[in-house]
Amino acid sequence: MTGLPGRALLERHLLDAFARADHSVSLILADVNGLKTINDRFGHRAGDRLLHRVAGILADVAGGLGPEAVAARIGGDEFAIAAVGVSVQDVEAATARIDAAAADLGDGTGLARGYARLAGDAPGSRSPSVAVHGLLALADAQLYVNKSSHPGRAIPTKAPAEPVRTTQSLLAQLDIELRADQTVEKRLVHAAELIAEEANAAAWWLSRQVGDAVVDIACGKTRERPLHWDEPEHPVVLEPKAYRLDDFSATRLALAGATFDATLTDGPEAERAILAYFGYRSVIGAGGTDDTGSGWLIEIYGDFLTENLSGWGANLLAAVDAALVRAR
Repeated sequence: MTGLPGRALLERHLLDAFARADHSVSLILADVNGLKTINDRFGHRAGDRLLHRVAGILADVAGGLGPEAVAARIGGDEFAIAAVGVSVQDVEAATARIDAAAADLGDGTGLARGYARLAGDAPGSRSPSVAVHGLLALADAQLYVNKSSHPGRAIPTKAPAEPVRTTQSLLAQLDIELRADQTVEKRLVHAAELIAEEANAAAWWLSRQVGDAVVDIACGKTRERPLHWDEPEHPVVLEPKAYRLDDFSATRLALAGATFDATLTDGPEAERAILAYFGYRSVIGAGGTDDTGSGWLIEIYGDFLTENLSGWGANLLAAVDAALVRAR
């Protein structure tokens, strides 16, 4: 109807781009605000005309992003542009053009849009299909932020988050579980399990520093991840591997006894990429060194059921420190 290709072609284009792994891949998502209102008040022909105008805007903007840019209609009121090998400045200029054109639409309440950009060999990438899902998740999260701030959008309210448990209370419970004869790994696993459960997190991960990398040691889930509208039908499983610290500056700092946090829309880019690749929404991390000088890291991952994960950073750091102290 709009003359643009559909979601299948867009995803094939993204898969091909990531399979080459030699260029950055960018994705802009746009959502037509108020389409249902237009259809209800003025009829579906008016809605179709609006979609045609939006398609024209996206096609025109894609034309300015080089020969490998593709505009597509990926849903009823959802559009996308995929571009290969363009700079951040080019993508930001393209979104600015979309914003300016949307202001002249007149009908509806404009366009909400978000974008994301990943290197073909971004940290954590497992396969082109995983990379495509990650890029879609990152762009969609930015789209949601944009749409949520739009006055024409009704935002569902969430129940208030449970108050973060006091550090003293948590450490008292952890002290009961830790024993001097346990290995460092076992004590840190106890700490990870406790914080993940208390924070209603989805999963935890324990890693150890080996040279200039961190190596996966153990992991666990507090629940089976429920399917959600932006998660893959078959959730990706993170396989043990080593991650270069040069790619993860926040991890390097955490190993020295600090914390970090990230969400799909905020925080260190490498951590956001990991979240997107593996279907989580937020992460906190904290680390420290044992008496041999080895660095350890615990990461706690949240899904869409997890509230206020960033508020648990101090508790996680205290739990890591307690586990390492008991090991000495």
